[in-house]
Amino acid sequence: MDKPNNIKILRTQKNLSQGQLAEKLHVHQTAVSSWETGNSYPDMQTAIELSKYFNVSIDYLIGISDGRAIGYSAHNVRDSNFVQGSGSVTVNGGEQTMSAETLELIRVFEELDVKSRHKLMGLAFELEEESERGK
Repeated sequence: MDKPNNIKILRTQKNLSQGQLAEKLHVHQTAVSSWETGNSYPDMQTAIELSKYFNVSIDYLIGISDGRAIGYSAHNVRDSNFVQGSGSVTVNGGEQTMSAETLELIRVFEELDVKSRHKLMGLAFELEEESERGK
């Protein structure tokens, strides 16, 4: 393979060691090292998690594309000029506004490991169903 990728760049930008990133992904540190040197690629599920964690496309992650394709998130919007005085964020040309509370929820979600994200999503769906039954 020996194709350069952006995993090491992204990891170091977040000030993470290979071991810390491996722990977040529930893989061994040698796997991260192998990805960074281009000796192997992460499996699809891990590539998706890396893509979400670093907020980049999988193509960018593995070095196929130069474009990061970063979307809106609490990390890249919080300090931008999109944040309104109320602490809300306008998305999609004003069609949707995210409150400070929503941005905080996104920030917390992005910091969670895969298992915790699934737990949180399950709880959110339960609360949504409970709310709909109460209407």
